[in-house]
Amino acid sequence: MIITNRREIGYTILSRFEEAFRTYLNNTLTSNYDDIYSNIPKGILEKALERNGNSFENSVDFFENTDFPDLKEIILYKDHFSFINKECID
Repeated sequence: MIITNRREIGYTILSRFEEAFRTYLNNTLTSNYDDIYSNIPKGILEKALERNGNSFENSVDFFENTDFPDLKEIILYKDHFSFINKECID
């Protein structure tokens, strides 16, 4: 295979990672919290609500309305990284 457009390949890799990361965060947070929205930074929640018409059908819908940098903020908020990292190790 000859790589002709490295930027497209890089975008594809990042896009697939982002999709998997969203799914992983959704599954992990919904299994650890009854209400994930109270465990999301307020600014990110407000931005996603604004994008989606002020409501979500479910948590998957919420995560689809977040930006990639927001995912980092969610994982760092309230030390989610600790239990997510622990689950990866176990």
